[in-house]
Order: sequence, then C-alpha cells, then structure tokens
Amino acid sequence: MPSRRSVREEEVRLAGDVLPATRRDRRRAEHGLPLRPRVTFRPDLEGLRAVAVVLVVAFHAGLGPLPGGFVGVDVFFVISGFLITSLLVDEVRATGTICLTDFYARRARRILPVACLVLVVTAMAGAVVLPGVDRPELASDVRSAALFVANWHFAQLSTDYFAAPDSSFVLHYWSLSLEEQFYLLWPVLVLVVAGRRRAARRVRRPVPRDTDRRLWMTLAPIALVSLALSAATTAATGPWAYFGTQTRAWELGVGAAIALSRPYLYRLTETQAAVGGWIGLGAVLGSAVLLSDGTLVPGVVLLLPVAGTAALVTAGARTQLGVAALLGSGPLAALGRLSFSWYLWHWPCLELVRRVWGGPAEDDLPPPDVPVGLRLAAVLVSLGLAVLTFRFVEEPARNARWVRPAVRRSLPAGAALVAASVLLAVVALPDSEPAVASPATASVTAPPPPSVPGRPSTPVSRASRPAAVLSGALTMTPAQARADIAPSRDCFAGFAPRSAPPDCRFGDPKGTKVVVLFGDSHADAWFPALEAAARRNHWQLWFWAKSGCGYADVREFLASFRREYTECTDWRHSVLARIDALARVDLVVVGRSISYLSELLDSGGTQVDHEAGATLWAQGADRTLATLGGDGRRVALLRDVPRPGYDVPSCLSRHAKQLTACSFPLNRHVLPDRAVFDAEKSVLGARGAAVVDLTSAICPAGPCRTVSRAGSILYRDDHHLTATYARELTGPLEHALAPLLL
Repeated sequence: MPSRRSVREEEVRLAGDVLPATRRDRRRAEHGLPLRPRVTFRPDLEGLRAVAVVLVVAFHAGLGPLPGGFVGVDVFFVISGFLITSLLVDEVRATGTICLTDFYARRARRILPVACLVLVVTAMAGAVVLPGVDRPELASDVRSAALFVANWHFAQLSTDYFAAPDSSFVLHYWSLSLEEQFYLLWPVLVLVVAGRRRAARRVRRPVPRDTDRRLWMTLAPIALVSLALSAATTAATGPWAYFGTQTRAWELGVGAAIALSRPYLYRLTETQAAVGGWIGLGAVLGSAVLLSDGTLVPGVVLLLPVAGTAALVTAGARTQLGVAALLGSGPLAALGRLSFSWYLWHWPCLELVRRVWGGPAEDDLPPPDVPVGLRLAAVLVSLGLAVLTFRFVEEPARNARWVRPAVRRSLPAGAALVAASVLLAVVALPDSEPAVASPATASVTAPPPPSVPGRPSTPVSRASRPAAVLSGALTMTPAQARADIAPSRDCFAGFAPRSAPPDCRFGDPKGTKVVVLFGDSHADAWFPALEAAARRNHWQLWFWAKSGCGYADVREFLASFRREYTECTDWRHSVLARIDALARVDLVVVGRSISYLSELLDSGGTQVDHEAGATLWAQGADRTLATLGGDGRRVALLRDVPRPGYDVPSCLSRHAKQLTACSFPLNRHVLPDRAVFDAEKSVLGARGAAVVDLTSAICPAGPCRTVSRAGSILYRDDHHLTATYARELTGPLEHALAPLLL
C-alpha cells in the first residue's frame, strides 16, 4: 500500500494541466482502492496548441499569408475532445465511475481564474474607451461570456465572425463557451453510458468490455449527426451554424474518438505514425493558407484541418518521433503552455487598438485597418500579458492546495468568480449614458486634436472648417437614435423571408394616387418620410424592403453567410409580382445602398470584381426597371445619403458637450454611391426613370452636421437615417416627387 507521502506528492501533467492528488485519492490509496488514472504528459500536444494559437492570432491581426488561420480554433476543439475523453474514459476503466465534482473542480481551476480576469480587465477598458451608448452592449457580451453562452449570444445577434470592424471585445469567447458546454455535458453522458460501478478493493478491475462499445455507439451517432447538420445548415443559417454547438460537436467528437481508439493504436508502426503526423501537419497548415474568410464554414470543408489535427494527435499517441518531436521541442511547448492565456488576451488588445486608432470609412470603401506596426504591438503586448497571467494567475490557481477540495472550495470559488465578472459588467458598464448637451449651451468649436502619432484627432479632419450653426435643443439621446426605426409590420424583411407579404399598404387606403416604395434597408430608412407625405397628400403607399437586397435583377453574395443570397432573388421576384398585381400604380420609388458592385455573382456563381460587377448591375437594373416601368408607371431612384464614415450615436455620446465634433466634410462622404450610380445611370435614362437626390437637404454646405436644426440626430449608425430625421425630410421628398405624380 503506498504511503501517505507518496500519494500526497503524486501528480500528473495532462498536456499542461497539473492534476495533484486529492484527498479522495489519498483515502482510496490508504484503503487499497485504485487511484484516479494518471495520463501521460504529451509535450507534442503543447506544441500543437502553440501552432493553433499562432494561426488564430496571426489571422485576427492580419499578419502573414494565413487567410484561413481561423482553423486554429478547430485544432483546439480536437485537442480538447481528446484530452477530456482520455481522462474520463481512463477514470471509468480504473474506478468504475467518474467523480463529477472532482472533474468540474479541475475545470474551474483551469479555466475560470484566467477567463474571468480577462473579462474584468476588458470591461474596465471598455468603460474607459467606449462611449456611453456602446457600454450596455459590451456589458451584455461580458455577461454571456462569463456564463459561457457567448456562442449562442453572438448567433442570436447575427454576428459575422469575419467582420472585424467594431466587433465585440469578447467575440473570441464563443469558442471557450462551446468547449465549456462540452465539458459540462460530456462527462455526464459518459457516466450514464458507462454505468456507475464500484471498483474492487485492492485491485484494478476494468469495467466490462462492452463499455467501450457502448461509448462508441453513443459517440458515433452524435458526431455524425453534428457533421450532417454542419453540412446541411451552414449555408442556410450562417451565424447560427458558425457559433452553434450542434454544428461543432463533431470536431470535439473526433478528438473523443481518438481517445477511445488508444488501445488499438499499437497496430500502427512508428514509421506509419510519423508519416501520418507529417501529413497531418501539412493538412493543418495548408488549410490555414488555402481557406479564407470567404470560405463557407463550418461545413464539410473543415474536415481537412480536423483530420489533420486527428492525424497529429494519433501520431503522438503512438510515437514521439518525427513531427511529435518537433512539436514537443522546448520553444513550441513553452508557447503552447501560454496558449490559453494568449488566446484570451490577444483579441481585446487588437480590438482596443482598432477602436482607438482606426480611421473613418470613405465613399463605398470599408474602414481602413490600423497600421501593421500597431497591430503587431498589440500582439506582443497580449503575449506579455499571457506570460504574466500564466505565471501569477493560471499556474498558482491550478496548483493551489487551498482550493483543491472540490465541493468545499474549488466550485464555490469558481461560482464567485463568475458572479463577480457579471456584477462588474453591470457596475462598470451601466445601461445609461451621460446627457448630451443641448446645442444652445454646447460649445460649437471643435477641440484641438490630441497629438497622438498615427491617430486621427477626430473622425474627420476639421482643421479649418467653420463651426456649424445649431438652434433649439437636442431632442433625443444617442441611445434613442440607435433604436429609432419606424415600425412597418413585416413589410421590411430580414435575411430569411423569401416572399413579400400582401398586406403592406400604408397612407390613405382610399387615395387616388398610388405610390410604391421598394428596395433595401435604405428604402426602409426613407419609409417614415414617404409615409408622412402619403398621409398628408392622401396617397396610397405600398412598401416592401429587404435587408441587403438590391433592386437590380442580379445574383448577390451574402457575406455573413458565405453563399449566394437566394432569399433576395426569390423575394425580389415576389415583390415585382405584387406590384404587377396592383390595379394601379402611379409611381415606384426605388431606394438602395451602395455596396453591391463587389458582392455580385456571375452566371456560374462566382463572385466577380468591381468592374465586372458594374456590368452585371447595369444589366440587372435594366431588367428590373423594364418591369417596374410597364403600363405607364413612373419610376424614381433615390440617391444614397451622405455617409459620415463612423457610427454617429457613438461619436455624439463620446463628444456630449461638443456636438460639432461629429460633423464631417463633403469630400468623399457626400454622394458615396458614385460607382453604382455610374453603372446604372445610362440605364435610368434609357428607361425614363427619374433621379431624386436629397443630398442638399441633408447637407446643404460643408461640414455636414449630424444633428438637425430641430435637434434630431441624423443617423442611427454610420449610414441609416433615424426615423425622426427622415420625417423632417418629408417636405423636400414630397417636393421632389410631386411633379412625378401630376
């Protein structure tokens, strides 16, 4: 029987995890019962973690030719599935059961101290750099991350993981949340399938042989169903598939399958294992080079990096030669030990740099990224934070003897950390914002720019422009502006609907003049103005609009779903049929945004460049206008509104006492739809369509203000008008359309 001292000092390293002997272990040893299994430390898995985190960090920072570096997260999933299942299965085989409290306590010590620390620091940093209007959103994100439901939270918000500008500071917690959901459910399932049995005294009697078979019969269907769901729903559900547990479980299941297969890996020769390992490394690195943010993921395309990771894990389980020796080398293994902390720190650091030093967008171009030197500095700072966190938080928390008793200390301490993170998010990021000074009392002179190298002093240059003249009092807060959208029943559709509802009549139902408003979300932004004009002039108004769906008869690429926007094509045909079915139509008003020329597909379904997109847009516009202009109907196109290039409510919230600080110049911000208009203007003329340009009403002179003379905030984001300000434009819009209705 082992001595108390030998048992007390016994410990195991599981791919970087130190699992010291617990009091339960000591009692079992003293009574001759089998101890909890000790899994051999795998230095190659530490090196594989290093590869994974480098891929992810380089991808997020835009460093190096790694457009598919996001597959590093999938590498982590396979490793986690292997390690956790190895530990669970070995414990069942050795003891006949699983001590869930010990398991969850070890997970709490391993995950929660670092995860909660990063959340707390991120919340405090967000409270400093974010304007008041954006803080409640970060608080909600932090709460979901602390409770490990971030993946479902971001899916519900239809978050595009690959849209870097203005992403959440804790977006990367989606993968940690998914893993924690696996850690919560998988041990219970293994215990239920394996059965709870009492191990024999003084001997290690394995559980019946059919245990492995039952585990295989449970794991295989779950993994196969998850893979099938991933393949079938990725294109249709977009963010729900990307962040979903149901579409990612198979990746963890692959790692679990390797853990169950360990008794049979001896059949591989060391040469076969080594060759397979090199092939696996090539598959992982090749995926990082060949895939990109335009790849439809998760889906079956992730079979390549997942299979590559599986080959690497399998090879290392059989031999520590070849690629396993490379991955297990000192530098890679050391970096792998930092991978958890580095992964958690790198994204907030990068996002902080982007928020502070990022510049405004111009015309139809995306916002420019910060200089590569600043991004590299953010990466190095995050690595330094990871070193400090590993040294002073991660390792001490994992090895501290005072928290080892699972129920009495570890689990309550973990619950306290989670509760503290949630509470801090509420306190540091309250659901309120400072009052915005009224124009009557606010300063109208822009403050002098701070002397920060490489950073624009304000969203736009205001070196010599005159101060804007404002009158009256501000009538809404930035938070109210952010939510200022006119209700339009289901007549404004999101991404999913494929047909236009029939009951979309507004204005005067008995009006003799019939007007139709049709287009995308910018047509929806004009709806309050046109509805007010219809009521005042007793017009019938029919309204149909769909998010991101242009009026032209073209095939669009839906970036957030990485596929063709077939819902738009079907919906557009439905609307045109609705319009044709109306007994009378005097005028069709078309509203559209600007970002279409680079988001079109040719007849073969291939995304085209800007120049080819202009040709396709013109051809599609001609087909739609020919349909709309039939039976003597007049057609009018609304030019797009000026674009500040930054989020206006956020800017006004930040500059609460200097409202003119958020004004913007005319150049490269007014008439931002030049490119798409140049593509369609000859078609508009040929089809006799009128062009309505209300730019002079929105911005009569430079600089363009973001608060109206009546005190309304013009934009609810960076390019959509608020419903309140749109109603203020009823007069100019009515004046422009009236001649077309004579």
